[in-house]
Amino acid sequence: MRATQVVVLALCLICAGSAASAAVKTFLDPRLLYDQKIIGGHTTHIDSERFTVQVISYTQGERASCGGSLISVHHVLTAGHCVVDDPKQMMVFAGTSDFLKTGKNGTALLLKTLKTHPKFKIVTTAKGTSAVYDVAVLRLAQAVTLGKKTALIKITAARSEPPTGLRVTIPGWGIYDDRGVNSRKLRVGTFTVINRAQCQKEFGAIFTPQEFCITSNPKSSFCNGDSGGPAVANNVQYGVVSWGSCGKESPSSSVLADLADPEINSFIVKMIKTL
Repeated sequence: MRATQVVVLALCLICAGSAASAAVKTFLDPRLLYDQKIIGGHTTHIDSERFTVQVISYTQGERASCGGSLISVHHVLTAGHCVVDDPKQMMVFAGTSDFLKTGKNGTALLLKTLKTHPKFKIVTTAKGTSAVYDVAVLRLAQAVTLGKKTALIKITAARSEPPTGLRVTIPGWGIYDDRGVNSRKLRVGTFTVINRAQCQKEFGAIFTPQEFCITSNPKSSFCNGDSGGPAVANNVQYGVVSWGSCGKESPSSSVLADLADPEINSFIVKMIKTL
């Protein structure tokens, strides 16, 4: 990755090191990814992150993975750039700490339909690639049974943004060290919300009012395969993992879709009621 290409979509959660230096195109299309997940953080169990799910797409014989969250028994929230046009080419795995495990370890769920935010788009500049309004809601073909390993997460209210300095946790199954090793177990990292003015200074015009950013460094950052994962504090989801530099280049902050943005918030609320 050239130093000028510091802004990349984050299709992996807590990634770092050499794994994050793959070609920029790796972050543009989830169909190009193979089990890439979190770097840094520590191993956890689904019992502690029951709202966390795996969002998987299968196209042209290739598999891509993202994160997501249960926002109703019928709906999953993820990143817009994690979805493909045909919901029949996607699955959700819920209730498991293990990657792609089912049976007593989890449930594989088919999709009925899906919807990305109407203003979602991928933006490419001389500095790299990002996404705006980067959220999507998935409607499951069958309701999730809530229990010891599955639960819903509440999203923040419109205009109730995460305050600067708030510590948020982000769970996922991403690359977890600089060897590019994929975690087969759920991991979680803790990050700090950064002042919006600082984010604007780091990223310039590519950083939009529909986003917020968090601390990131080569040993703790989201990257390939972790897109769509939830940023949570005090049992409230404030953001969806979207894009950043994988903590390797400068600027090194990581960017999330802001669920407090009125347009994003109203879209999600509407989808829960109508999708």
